[in-house]
Amino acid sequence: MNEPVPLPIPTAKPIIKKIKLVAGGVYLLRDKAVRIPDGDKKAGGRTAHEFRVVLLLSNQTICNSIACPVVSIVPLSSKLTPRAETDLIIGRTSKNGLDKDSRVMFGYIQPVMKDEFERHLGELDEAQWDQIMGKIVWNFDR
Repeated sequence: MNEPVPLPIPTAKPIIKKIKLVAGGVYLLRDKAVRIPDGDKKAGGRTAHEFRVVLLLSNQTICNSIACPVVSIVPLSSKLTPRAETDLIIGRTSKNGLDKDSRVMFGYIQPVMKDEFERHLGELDEAQWDQIMGKIVWNFDR
């Protein structure tokens, strides 16, 4: 009698990424992929741009995982005011690739699909990353 042949176990289909994702990286995403809820609800909507600069918050394990199709990002703005208590200003450096000092808008942390990333601009240095992590804890600590 023939032994039954085991069926292959389905696995998650990998997301085809345009670029390598790096934790703490600064990227361009198509503006339509990023939600700014209060701006989207304004009469006439928010000012549409072709691209939005974002900071990738997910750790490198999540960035590398084919089982995780989404990562967490926080949008940036070159408009430094008005500044909410939730926000943090980070300076531009040659390493992070920002054109201007930017406001990290933690009130808009959100998931995005990995295939939404268009271009890698740079990465935060350790001091900036420590500031980001401190502000995340501040935002979510009770």
